[in-house]
Amino acid sequence: MSRFAHQAEILKLARFLDVEQSELSMLETVPYRDIRILREKATEHFFASDGGLFGRLGKAGGLMPISMLATIAEKVLGPVLSGRVAGQMDVERGVAISEKLPIPFLADLCLSLDPKQADDLVRAMPSNKIREIAKELNKRREYVTMARFVAVMRPETTKGVIEVLDNEGLLHVSFFIEEQDDLEKTLALIPEKRLVEVIESTAKQEALWSDALALMEHVGNDWKARLGNLAAGLDQSILDSMIRTVDKDNLWSIALSVFCCMDKERQERFATLDIFKQQAVIDRVIQAAAKENLWKDLLEVINMMEPEAQKCVANASEQLEQSEVDDLAQAASSAGKWESLLLLAGLMDEGAQNALIQKLSKAPSDTLSNLPAANDYPIVEKIKNPA
Repeated sequence: MSRFAHQAEILKLARFLDVEQSELSMLETVPYRDIRILREKATEHFFASDGGLFGRLGKAGGLMPISMLATIAEKVLGPVLSGRVAGQMDVERGVAISEKLPIPFLADLCLSLDPKQADDLVRAMPSNKIREIAKELNKRREYVTMARFVAVMRPETTKGVIEVLDNEGLLHVSFFIEEQDDLEKTLALIPEKRLVEVIESTAKQEALWSDALALMEHVGNDWKARLGNLAAGLDQSILDSMIRTVDKDNLWSIALSVFCCMDKERQERFATLDIFKQQAVIDRVIQAAAKENLWKDLLEVINMMEPEAQKCVANASEQLEQSEVDDLAQAASSAGKWESLLLLAGLMDEGAQNALIQKLSKAPSDTLSNLPAANDYPIVEKIKNPA
């Protein structure tokens, strides 16, 4: 999981606690899943405490006129307390009260409302009312808040919200959606033309690429393929913009995972980018592959690269440790990609090639059991029988 997903969890907790994100810097080394559990437990405790009181207030609301309840909510309780009471009220009356309240107040209330506590109320709200609230929240850049409600909104309501969000807002809200199933259902409601618009607008603001790419960690292979193909099929400048961010923010692990899901034509366009002819860039790609054992993904790219880029990969591979070569050989064996690995060995000078041969020869025997025939690759004989 990328550091962007980790930062997202810290931001969500900061928003819940109503503090600046910088005040939670002590959580930088805490696993993101633990931060999420902490936030969920804190939310449960917050809404469970005094639950009896707010439940009684909610029931008492059934005895007063709607207009009076709306006035009490806006002038007496305020958005925070109203948010806690809302989940305890009769749904029909809750919807009727919302019709009497101004949109800015309802937007404030959403900051304090727990969607899980008020899921029936949210589903019962008119779609046009939620659209207006979403407009207000988008204007305030309250992306975390909007993302929290995706799981409890009706699909037609979500579709309406998508229509009123600007491209930046749509990207950020999607990034903050927590569950893969909810994210993919939301993406399925976005027309392809709009997805292209989001990608194109992201390319014009390269700072947005980090969120766009980190979002790819939260979708399955089908969506990796669809989104990757869309991006790689657009103007060359868009692909260049994306890859610059990948390299700058060291997101090669995400980029490689997306690459392997793309169509062959799009893969070739990606693999032949000029950026891969830069040795410093390839060094970072190899470091990412070694750190996260992404050799299978990288081996998919190598055969499509131009010779100059392949040479850069060979140069970078000379620095691999024995354990890293073992992982690389295992990936080549399991994926049937020995030819890519042997290609790299063939591009090395004699000293580096002999060093790699020695390391490959020490790989587990079952890894080396399906090496190609020595007649096709003379170097295979050296691996089987090192000097």
